[in-house]
Amino acid sequence: MYPKIEFSQLEQKIKDEDVILKQPPEIEDPTLLLEREVRLTPEFNLKQLRILAQMLSVEEWEDAASFKINWINTNPNLPLKRFVLFYNQKKQVLKKKYVYRGKREALIEQKENIFKQKLIGSAQRKDASILGEGFK
Repeated sequence: MYPKIEFSQLEQKIKDEDVILKQPPEIEDPTLLLEREVRLTPEFNLKQLRILAQMLSVEEWEDAASFKINWINTNPNLPLKRFVLFYNQKKQVLKKKYVYRGKREALIEQKENIFKQKLIGSAQRKDASILGEGFK
């Protein structure tokens, strides 16, 4: 299990992932706004899984109902404008939202029965398949 971290350590953990933190997180809201080139690859899935696991390990957010990571795509040549990863730990639901450039409608996928320990364990094993498979 990831060791518990303090809210103040989260920003450094994110920077350690070579991700730009668009705005500092707030202690009342477990939401991150991050910026990088978003290519939906296994490497990207592992990076966001590690960040989500760190968020789930923040002491001050231990009882938070949900967590959200907004990824802003810095590559204007890619069709994906924004990618959102949402985890509701109370309902054990993991959602992905793809927001495209132009007039293409956003796409939402979700997976149920995803427990916090499973996400953290996958991050420790460096197994990002939990973010890539089984979504409807």
